[in-house]
Amino acid sequence: MSIFHQRPYMVASLIAGGALALLPLSYLAGWLGDLGQVKPALTALTTARQQLAWQTAHEPHQPPQGTPQLSATWTDASATLSWNKVAGATSYTIYRAPAGASFGQASAIASVSPKHHMSYTDTTVLPGTSYRYWVAADNTVGEGPASLALFVHTYLSWTTVANMGEEGAGTATLDQWSKTAWGILGSQSTKTSGPIWDVAGTLVTPLTALPTHSNWIRSQGTQWHVNGKTANAKGQTTNVTELHSSAQLPRLTTGPSTASDLALWQQNGHWITAIINRGTSPLPPSALILNQYGAVVGLTNREGMLVHA
Repeated sequence: MSIFHQRPYMVASLIAGGALALLPLSYLAGWLGDLGQVKPALTALTTARQQLAWQTAHEPHQPPQGTPQLSATWTDASATLSWNKVAGATSYTIYRAPAGASFGQASAIASVSPKHHMSYTDTTVLPGTSYRYWVAADNTVGEGPASLALFVHTYLSWTTVANMGEEGAGTATLDQWSKTAWGILGSQSTKTSGPIWDVAGTLVTPLTALPTHSNWIRSQGTQWHVNGKTANAKGQTTNVTELHSSAQLPRLTTGPSTASDLALWQQNGHWITAIINRGTSPLPPSALILNQYGAVVGLTNREGMLVHA
């Protein structure tokens, strides 16, 4: 008789024991499978905690304390601001106000990240207009102290500057004559004309008269006119003539040379202009020199030498 018939309880015990032995293996397999999914999550959690700890350790506790040192360059159409890096700053705010206004009246016009640059170009300016600028450093806590105000006066366009010189010009006419005593040998006369300007209240022209000498044999003389009205020579300085006349011309102001200036002169009855760079460009003769604000720097004589206004 077989064991199954002799001891059925033994068979049942063997089957039950085998099943119990397999249970831990199935749990182990499941646990290992879950561990494969949990481990990346645990790694990500650990990384996040480390990042949070680093951020907490480096989080600013107050706004930036440094003050930007501001500088600027400008044209007729833009103003470019530059400043130094401020410790603890994550961005910089640019403020602008009209000339004469205080910081409290300024408006924020831009915010710049120092990761890219510490400069800003304002392209909303108008030609020949004055502004005040400030820059303040910022972080997540707040805004630091603003820089000192920087004054910017944008240039005029070269077309505007040239128009000021052309529209301000009058016509000076010089008549030089000579004749012999009693008119026995006849007379001679030469007439020249050129531009003249009212520079800060003085009529000035690059035209010059030749010296005159009269004696009992020959007499010489000159006669000036400004826009058809009689004029008298006040003086001649390095071949630039100052006149006095009742003729009224638009008054031009004087000013220092800028990085580039404009030379304006007449040639065959037509206006000619040229942009000249200070100290490097030769000056044309008999020209009016205007800076980038339309102010007169001076005139040049027939040799191209500058006579300051």
